Amino acid sequence: MPSELPNPPPTDSGSATAKQEKLVPFNSVERGFLSLAEDWAQAAILAGGDRIMPFAADRAALACLLLAKERASHLGQASKRAIEANYLQRKETHFNICDSLPWELCAVGFHKVPQKATALWSLSRLMGHANSGLRIWGMDLGWICREWLSADRVVPILLKNVADTLGGVDKTLALAAAFFDNEDQFFQAAEAFQAPDGFEDQYVKRLGVAKDFGAAQYQIPFLRAETKIRKLIEDRCFGG
Repeated sequence: MPSELPNPPPTDSGSATAKQEKLVPFNSVERGFLSLAEDWAQAAILAGGDRIMPFAADRAALACLLLAKERASHLGQASKRAIEANYLQRKETHFNICDSLPWELCAVGFHKVPQKATALWSLSRLMGHANSGLRIWGMDLGWICREWLSADRVVPILLKNVADTLGGVDKTLALAAAFFDNEDQFFQAAEAFQAPDGFEDQYVKRLGVAKDFGAAQYQIPFLRAETKIRKLIEDRCFGG
């Protein structure tokens, strides 16, 4: 079970709570969450343990994370059970790092102080992973729950990526800039960062290109992707 997820109540089918859950219909937010979680679960079954999840499943996971971040108070025991089931479904596969983490992060939405959740440490490490695919997935997750993340912890990881990685540099710049009130503050912090030995010139060059281009421009793909995720949520929750 994700460490941040509160323990569910006893599942005695004769209890008052169980009877009430059967009688009270899900609210629209929970209906949407469960629909998206089920999409992901079915994709995981088809993928088995040796294939990566398809794009549509990743987008469903991101949508569930966004709902858990913004609407956790609308999610009940059914949603918590779905989070636990999806977390466990891929935890023992070759792709456990990237596939179980979204559900561990969903559980953070129920935490009284999300910023203290241990799952965010796992996310920070993923954003600095040597594998570019995993690193980029970590940044996709990080964009959705960026309000939970500590700038002091995450920004140095991201700026190091700017200096010494190849894949996902644009996303790295976009996410790092999101932790600052404006571009001037971001570039001031970025210029003060000490790049790893041997990558100083590459870092200065990339930062110069970013200043000319504008940090906000790097965030457009993230914003467009988030808009599509919110539309997917709207469709599932309200049938729009």
